[in-house]
Order: sequence, then structure tokens, then C-alpha cells
Amino acid sequence: MLSTIHVYKYLQRFLYGSTILFLIACNPTKKIPDGKYLVEKNSIYCDNSAIQIYELQRILKQKPNKKILGGRFHLWLFNQSNEKSSSKINKWLRKIGEEPVIYDEGEVRRTRNQMYVFLNNKGYFYPVVSDTSVFKNKKSYTSYQITTGKPYFINNIEYKFDDSLLMHHILPDTSARLIHRGQRFDLDLLQLERERLEGLIKNLGFYFFNKEFIYYEADTSIGNYKVNLTIGFTKHLQVDSANRISSENHKRYSIRNVYIYPDYISQADNLKPAYTDTLLHDDIYIISNGNNKYTPRTLTQSVYILPGHQYKSSETEHTLQKINSLRNFKTVQIVYTEVPLNDSTDCHYQLDAHISLSAYNRQSYQAQIEGTNNTGHLGIAFNTSYQHKNLFKRAQILEFKVRGAFETLRKKDDPTIYNTTAFGSELSLSIPQLLLPFSQINFVKKYNPKTNIQLAYNYQARPDYIYTMINTNFGYNWKGNTYTNFFVNPFELTFVQLPKTTDFFNNSYYQFIYYNHIVTASSMSFIYNSNNPSQNNPSMYFRIGGELAGNILRGIYNLTDKQVNTNGAYELFNLEFAQYVKSDIDVRFYRPVNRTDHIAYRIFGGWALPYGNSRAMPFEKRYFSGGANGMRAWQIRDLGPGSDTTKTTGFPIKTADIKLEANIEYRFKIINNFAAALFVDAGNIWSVKSRFDDHIFYPNRFYKEIAINYGSGLRVDFSFFIFRFDVGIKLRDPALPENQRWKLNPTKYKPDDFGYNFGIGYPF
Repeated sequence: MLSTIHVYKYLQRFLYGSTILFLIACNPTKKIPDGKYLVEKNSIYCDNSAIQIYELQRILKQKPNKKILGGRFHLWLFNQSNEKSSSKINKWLRKIGEEPVIYDEGEVRRTRNQMYVFLNNKGYFYPVVSDTSVFKNKKSYTSYQITTGKPYFINNIEYKFDDSLLMHHILPDTSARLIHRGQRFDLDLLQLERERLEGLIKNLGFYFFNKEFIYYEADTSIGNYKVNLTIGFTKHLQVDSANRISSENHKRYSIRNVYIYPDYISQADNLKPAYTDTLLHDDIYIISNGNNKYTPRTLTQSVYILPGHQYKSSETEHTLQKINSLRNFKTVQIVYTEVPLNDSTDCHYQLDAHISLSAYNRQSYQAQIEGTNNTGHLGIAFNTSYQHKNLFKRAQILEFKVRGAFETLRKKDDPTIYNTTAFGSELSLSIPQLLLPFSQINFVKKYNPKTNIQLAYNYQARPDYIYTMINTNFGYNWKGNTYTNFFVNPFELTFVQLPKTTDFFNNSYYQFIYYNHIVTASSMSFIYNSNNPSQNNPSMYFRIGGELAGNILRGIYNLTDKQVNTNGAYELFNLEFAQYVKSDIDVRFYRPVNRTDHIAYRIFGGWALPYGNSRAMPFEKRYFSGGANGMRAWQIRDLGPGSDTTKTTGFPIKTADIKLEANIEYRFKIINNFAAALFVDAGNIWSVKSRFDDHIFYPNRFYKEIAINYGSGLRVDFSFFIFRFDVGIKLRDPALPENQRWKLNPTKYKPDDFGYNFGIGYPF
């Protein structure tokens, strides 16, 4: 059997050999015919810094073949195929490869014309766009030179109303306008203003209004690079039965009746719903088959469309979002029907709103086998769950889960694979409102809150210890807006027992960390997340949280005659309770490089302070580093604290009270479902107090104890999960003497300088 050292050496040689082979074999002009040229590079030069070059790059009609690490891997794959052969391997190479992009003078001309149009739209009406192409070694190098000239600015803004009714609503809103006098004329900004006006008018009751009724007129005849802008609003056009076109003022609608159909059956089911019961609640009609699966309040408090109010498109969106958040309905449809004028009161135009709901099955069962990645330890798990989606007819979701898992675990420098056995069960209840003794219907409608109650049991058997944990949690969460969420857990109670530990724990500092205890904590956190996988835009994830434990119990015991134990700590149910304060922050940025490649950044900082009834933080609340999701050149829990030089001989268990970490990862697609990444990780953990001075965080020293690694990885996307393999290489090791921490000579790397990690999903 190969030793771990031999495996490291073979992997290292394979990576080096593959890279050299790729560089030698890649001849990008291999299949370029004589007289043709491979598009090698496009350069854009603009004399105006106000024009973003990346916007002009999007206009390019011909872009060079994609590069990976400086080489055109996809083009190389295509070139390996034999176009005269129809064998499967050749078809496969052409399918996953990328055909060479051949220089086309017509495409260059079209690019130049599109750049001219783009600059016109940005207010530069007389730009000069020229191009120059150079050909060398069957490759083309094209540069575009742009002189924008002077831009046109908005001199005056006027409105023109064919429909006088709109005038009374638009003119008072000019302070919210996106375009102003003195701004550069920008067609994109005008389009955004057009969309804003459409939303404004639809929210004022004009149901049939759309942006096609808004137009612009730009007058440049006044000279001096100025534009007089007119924003016009046309009347509503309609065609009668004789195909005659007529115009009329836009109609403003109010809501007459709102109907909810909780037992709706779609036409695709080829069944006709039988509605036998009508109930009026909160001025909303609930029309059902008489089964009454939901309480009236559960349905009506999710509806923002109210009878007697003006029609608003935003209320339709809010209703859809709120009902979908209940997780009880697989389809939600909202349809408006116009009320005939002779049926309306006071000759007002009215709409009826019909909300059709198709519910999931109330009860469901699920069982599955899955691969696991528990902080870098891979394994297999069996899950089974039961879910009730409408407990007590109030859309509460009750869920019971049972989980069993077997995960791998290994000692430092020991190829032997050990097993960790885990078992867990969880009972949770999600209530679509805050569980409080007073009415909150306005808060429910505005912030979509939930109350979460949870009871869980976990058992884990490792070679070095066995622990059991019983946890109960009561908390709230609600949305602030589209991107923000708030979480408040006023009560959390955890019982931790370790029925078995090795002598290493019993006869060291770790006896104050791995011990039987109780945690009574309160916590809160805030999350901002603008990440949308369906959109290729820059995004951000931000989380900040805090946790406080043991203060109330300590305060009560201080006022009583309760005696401390031999460790100087108070006990509850014959167990010491933990007392600490903890806070951490996690910031992530995601920036697209192109349609398939991204750069991801993460900064994490965490701090915890045990005090009062605790001499150290409980092990389940402490920070650690290393592994598949952290410092990837180190084994999980094998980095730090500080500049600790202790070599792990058993299972790594290094933890501490402070953690700082920063990561950057360049993610790029290779072929089909295969992608790769290049990354750099930096960070460490430290103790607030310790009997070892090199473990402690000192402001004047901690930066010297930052560990750094770099590496690369492979990702395989199976659609329902992403399998990941990363190789991390130590660049700076704080466990070494201060003048030897940098590892800048790859020829001197040792097997211990490499970290190999398997993971499920992205690390951040």
C-alpha cells in the first residue's frame, strides 16, 4: 500500500507534468487556414474616462477564444479533433471544445458602428470611432480608437400630457425624478425613468397603463451642446369591433371585491372545482368547497389587496411574496377582472381580484442517502423526515427529522482512516407570525415574520471522545426588505455531556473546554444578501451576530446563598453553566469576470470572551481554522492558536476565542459540468487568555502570526450539489521560527506543506 508521502509526491508530479504537457501541446493556430487569422486580442482606447471600457467590451462582435491560466484550453480541445472523422471521441471534442474565432472585417465594422450608437445614447452625438488591425503569425490584433467629443447636457425638462388626469399625479412627483437639468443626456437613464414612471402610475390605480404610453422628444436645435427634453404621455388607444382606432383617457381603478380560492384546481387537472361555501372575513371573500383547511385570518393577513382601496401593482407583488413564503401552496395566481360600468357604484372604474391557491399535500415523508461534509470530514448519511404543512389550520410547518451518519476522521501524519458515528433527531415548528400576546397584523404584513421553535438531540462517537447534546431553541426572524433578514433568539438552552474522553482531555488545559455543561444563551444576527445566482452581477453577503450566555443565571445566583463547586463555579441541575459573550462578522463579495467566471472574496472576524462562571469557552462555541472551508493547507483544527509550535500527534483539536480570516478565490469553468478555482487563504486563531503566551492575541504581534496558503481546486457540478477537491500549499507558517515562516522555494516543500481537501459546495 502506498504511503501518504508517496501519494503526495505522485500528485505533485502529476500536476507539474500536466501543466507542462498542456503548454507544449497547445498550438492555437493549428487549424487556421492560410489567409485567415485567429482573433488574438481586442484593445479599446478612449479619450474620455467617463466612458467605462467594460461597457464597450460588451459590444465587441468578435471576442478571442476563452483563456484559462493564459492558455486557450477549449480551443486546444477542439484542435485535437479530426473534423473528417465522425467517431464519438471526435464529436465529443468538437462539442465541448471551442471553434477558433476567425477574424472577420465585417464584424469589426459592425462593432465600430455599434460603438458609435452606444456613444450617441450616452449623449456624445458626434464621436469619432476608428479601428486598426495588425496581422502576425496567423493572429489578428485589433484596436479601436474612440474620441467622444463634447457631450450634450439636458437644458430643460418639460412635460406634455394628452391625458390631463395623469398631469395631477406626475407633476407633484418631479422631486423623485431620475433625470435633472444639467445632467449628461443618457438614453439608459431615460429608460430607467420611463420604467419608474410606469410603476408610479400603475401604483396610482391605472391598471392598464404601461410604459408604451410614455415617449421622449429631444430638441438639440438650441445649440451649445444642450438638449431640451420633453416627456410625453399619450392617451389609451383602443380598437373597436370594426377595427377603428380611438383614444380615451386612462382609467383609474379601485378594488371592489377580493376573492380567495384556497381549493383551486388548475385547468390542467381537467377538473372543475366545486365551490360550495362563501365566507366574508376582513372584507375578503373566501370561496371554498366547505372543507375549511385554513383559518380565515391565516389567508386574509397574507393579502395586501384590500376592497375599497385603489389598485396598486406593488400590492399584487407583496401578496404573491407573502403567500409563497407560507410554503403551503405550489401555485399562486392573481387575476383581475374589470367590473362592468353599469355594475359599479358612483360610476367609478373597479376591479375584482381573484386569488387562486393550489395547496401542497398537507403531509409528506422523505428519505434519502447523501454525501456529507462536516467541516471537511467526508462521509455518508441517511436522512428521513416527516413534514406537516398546515398544523392547526394556520399554515404552521411541523417537521421531524432523524439522521444517522458515518464520517471519516484521521490523525495527523497517519494514513489510517477512523470513523465517526453520528445520530441526531430534530423536531421543529415554524409559525408564520411572531408568537406574542398582542395583535401584530400590520407587522406581519410589512415584515413577513416567523416564530421558530426547535428541539434537537445529537450524539457523536469519535475515537477520542463521545458527546451528547440536547438543544432547545425559541426565536424569531423577519425580513427588512428584499435583501435583509433579522434573527432574534431570546432563548436557547443546551445540555452537553461527554460520557467518554481520553486521558489527554482529562489531564490538560482541555479539561476546562471539554466538560459537561449547560448553555443558556440569547443571540441575534443581521444578514444582508444581494447574491442572485440567476443574475451575473456583482453582489455582496454580510452577516453580523452576537451571543450572550449565562448572565441571568449568574445574577440570580449572586443574590442567593447558592454555593460554588470546587472549581469556583455555580451549577444548574448539577452541571456548570457557561458564561460568555461572543460576536462575529462575515463579509463576502462576488464579482463576475465574464459570463462563466467569478472572483469571490471573504473576510471573517470573530471574538469570544469567557468570564464569570466559565474559565474557558465551551468547545462547541469556540473558533477553529483549517480544513475544506478555511485555511486549506492545514488539516481542520490543526492551525494555531497564534504561533503555537505544538505538533498534533492525535486528532487535531486546536481551538481558540478569536478568529481572523480572509480568502480570495477565482472560479472559472473548464468544460461541461467541470470547473476549477485558484485561491489564497490567510488567517489564524488566538486565545483571549491562556497559560501559553504564544496562544494569546496581542495587537502588536498578531499580524506576525498570520498563516497564508495558496492553491487550486476542481469542482464538479451535479446540479443538486457541487463536489469539490482542493489542494492547498503553505506559503507562510506561523508555527515556524519568525525568520523561517515564509516558504518561497517550492523545491523545499515537504508533504506536510500540502493540504488535500474534499468538500460539498463552495467554501464560501
